Amino acid sequence: MGERARYVIVDRSEWFRELLRGELEGLGVELVGEAASLADARGVLVSRKPEVALVTPELDERGEGVRRLLSGVGPAECPALVLLGQFRAPTGFKILGGCRRVGKADGVRALAGEVVAAAEERRELLRAVSGRYGLEETADALLHALGLDGGRAGCAFLRHALLTAVREGEHTKAKELYTKTAESFSTSPSDVERDIRFAVSTSLKSAPIYSRIVIFGSDGAVPGNMELIRTLVGIVGGRARRV
Repeated sequence: MGERARYVIVDRSEWFRELLRGELEGLGVELVGEAASLADARGVLVSRKPEVALVTPELDERGEGVRRLLSGVGPAECPALVLLGQFRAPTGFKILGGCRRVGKADGVRALAGEVVAAAEERRELLRAVSGRYGLEETADALLHALGLDGGRAGCAFLRHALLTAVREGEHTKAKELYTKTAESFSTSPSDVERDIRFAVSTSLKSAPIYSRIVIFGSDGAVPGNMELIRTLVGIVGGRARRV
């Protein structure tokens, strides 16, 4: 049997935390801590280092408090996020990015499955940033974590430009990267630049917040094309991070 997913529960109701604790026991997950508020959760995340935080949105309808909580801890302490229930305010989900959500009527096994899946995605990302994979496998894992591995042309262009920059040196100029990528795809450098920019601006906003924090070190503004490429080159090119 594989390693159990380590999670914490953040909910104001002691009765509800106890109920979840009992229902989830034996379903491939391990409870390592609890908190009754987002303020209390900070210490739990730092001390217990869970892989997943199971949060009920009633604590924070708009998601801003959860974002501040996760942004305030380092990459090593930042868990993947699973929300039990749904935000009534639609902006909450956008702020947090593509976190997993489970409706209260979906059942405890569905909830356990989301916790396990979130933990495994986080493990894969941490393996990638710590140098456990080869060059292309690392690049693919990072792009997947950021939602930049889809069918958009910009995603394919970005992957090619990233691998080119790794092989030829991170100081390769943008013009050279765009030109070489354009030649490989029989298009123009301006199309390459534009399509990468569009893919980055749309995908990163919906990427899970923990992915952004682990890769960039914080949950900041959406980076430009070359800023993103150079950050990823630093990881793919072998400068593994200790997380």
